[in-house]
Amino acid sequence: MKNNIESENTEGLLQGSNKKRFWTIAVLSLCSTLVLAAVVLNYGIKRHTAGVQSSSGKLLLCSFCGMPLGQTSGCIDGDVVISGKKYPRRLNQETRLCYACGAEQGNFHHKGCKMELCPKCGGTLLTCPCNVETIAKKTKS
Repeated sequence: MKNNIESENTEGLLQGSNKKRFWTIAVLSLCSTLVLAAVVLNYGIKRHTAGVQSSSGKLLLCSFCGMPLGQTSGCIDGDVVISGKKYPRRLNQETRLCYACGAEQGNFHHKGCKMELCPKCGGTLLTCPCNVETIAKKTKS
């Protein structure tokens, strides 16, 4: 008997305008959850409009291309100089924006990005043991 009383009370709450209100709230909650998930996963979002800022609030610029970090699709092409030999820079192969510098897939990371890979050993460029000297701008041949 107790279960029948509880189910009757529950059904009574979800009738008429209460039922419409319940489903409206449920659908809105689901939609807002999906939007939040898209923002968190960077799907459909091109870049952070505020850019990457220092702790003092100043917009950080790439020392190689001069563009604001997080507001451009990526850095310019160049060569990584390792022990006097030039190697072409690797493109960002991630399926979303680089969380550190904002480079899109298929573009170059900004100079000093902790996610850029070494073209020689494949490790992280900032910490690899390859004796990286600099990143040089490509010269037109």
